[in-house]
Amino acid sequence: MIRRVSRRVTAMYVCLWVVPAAMVVLYESGVLMEGALAGDVRGTYVMETTCILLTAALVPLSLKVYSWAMAHRVDRVNIVRALQLYVYWNVVRTGALLVVVATGFWTYYTCVSSKGILCGLIGLVASLFCVPSQARVKRELHIDREREEGNHGEEGQG
Repeated sequence: MIRRVSRRVTAMYVCLWVVPAAMVVLYESGVLMEGALAGDVRGTYVMETTCILLTAALVPLSLKVYSWAMAHRVDRVNIVRALQLYVYWNVVRTGALLVVVATGFWTYYTCVSSKGILCGLIGLVASLFCVPSQARVKRELHIDREREEGNHGEEGQG
């Protein structure tokens, strides 16, 4: 069960990195039109401002809300529900970072603006704090710790 949860979370994380890579390939190969708003000052301003505000709001929010949810929601339920909530909150966190990354890369290529790529890279760097693994699932859900505490309690009683 933990392996399946880990695979799901890893698949979402991989998508977070594949989307910008695909955008780069599509824009650089000429499949998508680069610089569509390059001459439009107002359009560029709106895109850059939106990108910056999304980055400033969603990156800290995705990391902080996730840690809050782990402490206040997931830790208080049984293991089956905890695994479901763990996947849900990872979807929320990865989705928020994906919005930041995709908007940043889209702004970069649409407006030919370095502000966009900076925001996209901020999202990718923030995602490095979310690298999934089975060990991380166990650590964040306190699975091994509960077993160890249970074993120590049994040893002390014997």
